[in-house]
Amino acid sequence: MMKAVTLITSSRRHGFTKQIVDRLTIGIEDNGGSNEVLFLDDFDITYCTSCRSCEKGGGCVLPDDYNKLMDKIRNADYFIFT
Repeated sequence: MMKAVTLITSSRRHGFTKQIVDRLTIGIEDNGGSNEVLFLDDFDITYCTSCRSCEKGGGCVLPDDYNKLMDKIRNADYFIFT
């Protein structure tokens, strides 16, 4: 089963972008897949401090939702960025 994650960056939860994603989700589900729709506004992500910890393989050390979001994206077969 195909697993997709869609990240909507618009703050308009019922806007045109969401309408397009809803139609896309129907197509994915009709073909046996799933699509988890996420809104960037739901994540608390702070500014990068350029500490370079992520370059050492441990991921971001900031206490925010970045790693949580990236785990969802990494575990998906497809990532749709809107």
